[in-house]
Amino acid sequence: MGLSDARDWLVLAALDDGQPRTQLELSRVVCVDKTTLITVLDRLERDGLIVRTVDPSDRRVRIPQITDSGRQVYATFAAARDAAEARVLDGVPAEDRAVLLDVLTRIATSQDTAVPAS
Repeated sequence: MGLSDARDWLVLAALDDGQPRTQLELSRVVCVDKTTLITVLDRLERDGLIVRTVDPSDRRVRIPQITDSGRQVYATFAAARDAAEARVLDGVPAEDRAVLLDVLTRIATSQDTAVPAS
C-alpha cells in the first residue's frame, strides 16, 4: 500500500481524525520521537500522503495534514486491518471479542506507561 512501516500507518491514522496538530503534538500522540517523526513525515510528504503547512501563529511550526491520497491509503489499510482482525477472531464469541478489545484499548491508552527502574 506504499507504507514503509507501522509508524506511517500511525501517523496517517492520527491525521485522519481531522484534529489539527503541530509536529510536536503529533509526535506525542503517536509516541514517536520527534526526530524520527520528521523522517516519517518527509517520506509521507514525498509520497503525496500528507502536506505540511506553516502555523499562522508561529512560522517555525509545521502542521501536517493528510491529503486525499493519504485518506485513500489509510482507508485501504484500515479495511485490510479489519479483515485480518475478523479472520483472527473468527469463532471467538462476540462478548469475548468485546472483552479482548476493551483490555487491549486500556493497555494502549494507559497513562502509566513508564517502565519501573530495576
